[in-house]
Amino acid sequence: MKTESDDESLNNATGLNRFDSLFDEALKKMGTDFSCAEALVKVMRTAGFQNVSLIVHKAPLSDWSKDPAMKRIATLASKLYELETGIIVQRCFQPLLDLSEDEANTVAADAIRDMRNTNFHGYKPM
Repeated sequence: MKTESDDESLNNATGLNRFDSLFDEALKKMGTDFSCAEALVKVMRTAGFQNVSLIVHKAPLSDWSKDPAMKRIATLASKLYELETGIIVQRCFQPLLDLSEDEANTVAADAIRDMRNTNFHGYKPM
């Protein structure tokens, strides 16, 4: 799932942008994507369900927001994203994209470095 931002702050997040690009590439190789929520809404409407809606929440990658609710979400979400990043790189990128162990470690470290950078206002839509 692609990292988003409401400003231009992710333009210089090279590690995070590289991770997102490699993740897209790996998903394509697996023949899947993360747009299942939108597809499920469509299926439910086609099946006759009414008042179906998709509510998207922002889960920040770090404690960059001034909003107290976003700060609380970031406390847990940031740790989960860091753990998830390492697992995705080792279990997905290395075998599917044929990354060496050194390159995989660099991709993970660079992405996590950018996630922790509070100058980058990134979040994952949930």
